[in-house]
Amino acid sequence: MALLKRKRIKKWSLFIIGSFLIAIGIGIIVVKTLLDYQYEKQESKLIDLYIESTTNEYQNVQADNSETKTSNDLSISEKYLGVLEIPTINLKKGFFEKNSSLNTISKNVEILEESDMPNIKNGNLVLAAHSGTGRYAFFRNLYKLKINDNAYIYYQGLKYEYEIVKIEYQDKDGTITISKLEQESYLILTTCDQKDKTKQIVITAKLINTENY
Repeated sequence: MALLKRKRIKKWSLFIIGSFLIAIGIGIIVVKTLLDYQYEKQESKLIDLYIESTTNEYQNVQADNSETKTSNDLSISEKYLGVLEIPTINLKKGFFEKNSSLNTISKNVEILEESDMPNIKNGNLVLAAHSGTGRYAFFRNLYKLKINDNAYIYYQGLKYEYEIVKIEYQDKDGTITISKLEQESYLILTTCDQKDKTKQIVITAKLINTENY
């Protein structure tokens, strides 16, 4: 009888512990979901403010400084250098100056050192970001892009439209090879291949149009 009672107590204890661990797991998922939602909401707000402030700046319209401040009281022009948009994979993300501490692949879309900005004739703007999972895996869906898909860069009051002309899988050796099809301006996007960790995706998109935004 005592042995049966001990077994029941043990089963009940295991049930309580299991339920507690499940509750903790659910709590972690809920908190992570809420944090991700708030992060995406803040990102969207900062992008909208960046576009508004740079439109005002480069069209010589007086902007209200009270509406061009981030939550940490930095102006948007100090926060973002430009914005990358790829509608096909529902990506819209700000990026930073090359020498900014925020220009890092660990938390953002990173401009590689050798990059030119879109206003440089026949230049290459090279952007890298993580794939895989997690909040900062901004290029997780880069592999879904196809030839003729479009990408956009918002920079200094202009919207640069690019069309994908080449998709390659290169060896992951710390470098990328850029092979221009012709003397034009290009946007290069790169990230790790999720299926083969020894490879990296390199997507080349050619500038086809520029307009005010």
